[in-house]
Amino acid sequence: MSKATTIYDLSRLADVSVATVSRALSPDTQHKVAPATLEKIHRVAKEHHYMPNLAAKNLNRVATRTMGVVLPHRIGAFKSDYYMQIMAGISDALYEADYQFKLVMLREDKNSWDRHDFRSVDGVDGLIVTHRHALFSSGSVFERMDIPVVVISDPEPGLKAHVIAADNQMAGAKAAEYLLENKHRKILVLTGPSMSYDSRMRLKGFRKGVSRYKDSIHVQTRRADFAQHRASEVVSELINQGRDFSAIFCCNDEMALGAIEALNQARVKCPQEVSVLGCDGDPRTAMTTPPLSTIHIPLYDMAKAAAELLMNLNKNEIQKPIEHIYPVELIKRSSVGPRK
Repeated sequence: MSKATTIYDLSRLADVSVATVSRALSPDTQHKVAPATLEKIHRVAKEHHYMPNLAAKNLNRVATRTMGVVLPHRIGAFKSDYYMQIMAGISDALYEADYQFKLVMLREDKNSWDRHDFRSVDGVDGLIVTHRHALFSSGSVFERMDIPVVVISDPEPGLKAHVIAADNQMAGAKAAEYLLENKHRKILVLTGPSMSYDSRMRLKGFRKGVSRYKDSIHVQTRRADFAQHRASEVVSELINQGRDFSAIFCCNDEMALGAIEALNQARVKCPQEVSVLGCDGDPRTAMTTPPLSTIHIPLYDMAKAAAELLMNLNKNEIQKPIEHIYPVELIKRSSVGPRK
């Protein structure tokens, strides 16, 4: 006896997502599918004698009151305070609610997840996405999902999702202002991955902040991919080549920790010889030697707001996409001092 054709078989045979097949086979939603795609799916279904599983279909429509929290599956992910702050905010937001959440760990393969059916496979009513650019090939993929999505990282323009984000351009501008107040004129900026919108906006804000000084300010940038070990390597290399900066602005605190590590190894005093400024507000930064000055990004508050928004979306209380941008705060500690 031959095996019955499943909706996953149709997805593979028609080269479309499971969610698209589901919409195409439902009279209530087939109008959302492009005519050519709709025709192809129905033709493939007929050719392979597809019979829908009505029990599973009805079960799939039952709300699970579970939200998925999408994290990149990478080595050391749970060592990062960035993700711990996010998880704490979501957990606290749901403490009194009749809701639960589950982690959805995705490997960073941009070809894998655009067609993943999160509702059917992971059993969630909605998603909080913490790392879009590394996991999905296009931000428009969220528009094609049949569940609401809230993004709290790298919300580049035109993203087809609800957005909770920090004012990253303000973060860069505050960093520039603080270092200029301390008379620094030769500054190294360590950036995240080139695809990171957060990093690009922090760099843009920084450049805008120093632009009024024109030729009197020298800014050099190096990519360190938001990683402590890469920042340490980059700063060590520049010191060995002949240090040409009196301050370092790091687009996240992980890189700032790496920069201080490299300075210590080279016996370059911080902040007497080189000042270091981070960005994020990692609690560890208060315990470094010296304690790290940083731009505080309210990750906990952002994550809490994202969970509350997603619950309201599942109640159909919000129809239009929203974007909530949080202000950032400069925290002055001992790692930044006046240029001597």
